[in-house]
Amino acid sequence: MLDFLPDKMRTIVMLPSQSIASTNVTSRYVKAAKHNTFVMETAAIADSETAKLDVLGASDTAGTGAGLITGLGTVQSTKTITGRLAAGALTIFVGTAALLPTVGKTVIINGVTYTMAGALSAADGEFVTAAHLVTCINTLQGDTLIAVAAGTTVSVYLLDPRKGGTLTETGTLEATKLVQGTLFATTIITVACDSLNMVDDDDIYLAAKATTVGTILLSVMLYQENQSNPNYGHATVVRVY
Repeated sequence: MLDFLPDKMRTIVMLPSQSIASTNVTSRYVKAAKHNTFVMETAAIADSETAKLDVLGASDTAGTGAGLITGLGTVQSTKTITGRLAAGALTIFVGTAALLPTVGKTVIINGVTYTMAGALSAADGEFVTAAHLVTCINTLQGDTLIAVAAGTTVSVYLLDPRKGGTLTETGTLEATKLVQGTLFATTIITVACDSLNMVDDDDIYLAAKATTVGTILLSVMLYQENQSNPNYGHATVVRVY
């Protein structure tokens, strides 16, 4: 059982960790397996920056006929991460005692609002300090999130990343006083080989294309079903997470 995952799948580095500055980079093309899962991981993303992952299909390693893949319906093999939307983890700076955020400024995480106030009220999501904000988040969203403070900075993570999901923050930014950002973000695109609309699996090749607005550190990995595994079913699906 120790070799279960290596026996079932292989891992391919499509785009090694690199800083991409408002341009795009395309990986080499590799032969598709029955199931192909592309995972893009980014480091911090500023509020106005974006990182996009496209999975391209082609008929050879040179990229002949390359284009996005369309699965059932109109689902295409592309996903864009924007600023504080769809983050894997958040960072929130709460101003120092000498420079506290303005009363009424907000932090909104996955639809739950936390408000800068004159005193702590965990049940109402009202805070003054970073430690107070941690108490509020762990009180109101502790079933799905966990927040920790280091001085005046709060980090927010998913409580159980295995269940998937992301963090979206839409509160009111205040320069130097209440600053929210993305620690890291993840996007996943899974392509079933049948969805490429090609008859022969040997003629299907896939590549990852990463495009950024702003300078973002990112990498893309491909996880494939081993070719030796039995060919179960006929999924015709592109899934974007």
